[in-house]
Amino acid sequence: GTTFLLQPGVYRMQSVVPKNGDIFVGQPGAILNGSRLLTMFSQDTINGITYWVAPGPRHPGQINGNCDAAHPMCKYPEDLFFDNQPLRRVSNLADVTTDTCYFDYSRAKIFLLENPNGHIVETSTTRVAFAGGVDDVVIQGLIIEKYAIPAQMGAIGEQHPGSGLKVTSSEVRLNHGTGIKVGSSGQVIGNYVHDNGDLGIENDNASGALIENNEIMANNWA
Repeated sequence: GTTFLLQPGVYRMQSVVPKNGDIFVGQPGAILNGSRLLTMFSQDTINGITYWVAPGPRHPGQINGNCDAAHPMCKYPEDLFFDNQPLRRVSNLADVTTDTCYFDYSRAKIFLLENPNGHIVETSTTRVAFAGGVDDVVIQGLIIEKYAIPAQMGAIGEQHPGSGLKVTSSEVRLNHGTGIKVGSSGQVIGNYVHDNGDLGIENDNASGALIENNEIMANNWA
């Protein structure tokens, strides 16, 4: 039953486990960002090709989903963002192009060809923005982006959202799996839900849910 007011700014790699009836209100410009900013790069020449290399995860997060041939790494929740654009992941270092990247978990490194100098480069690390399993949580006026949530789970709501979740006037974008997962008696009203890797809004067998006045676009890039 507590109300939390988030001031403008970027809150990086934060994961909230609400209690029943908690309310989270973002002032304009309040951003929950599930990624780590990459600032240290080296260069490595392999088989005659010079790559830019950044430190990456040593172990993947939860693997889930099914991939098509063009997106062979969609089961892995970590992504790389170059100036707020996700680079498609490939399964072999030799397949890296200027708009793709390769995660080598055994070496804890990320490989790309594009020169990162002067650009914003981030890798998603945090699983969820707002965990599920509790009831009557309200999220209003926040930007929620770049969480390493697995496919078919929500950056808001995770795998099993509680009942009565209400998400309003928020922007949910660039998360690996689903943007918002809503349960019974939930309300998703007046949001901009776009460019999430799997789904925009997912209904978890919800009864009595209200989803209206949202703009949902350009999801399923992963």
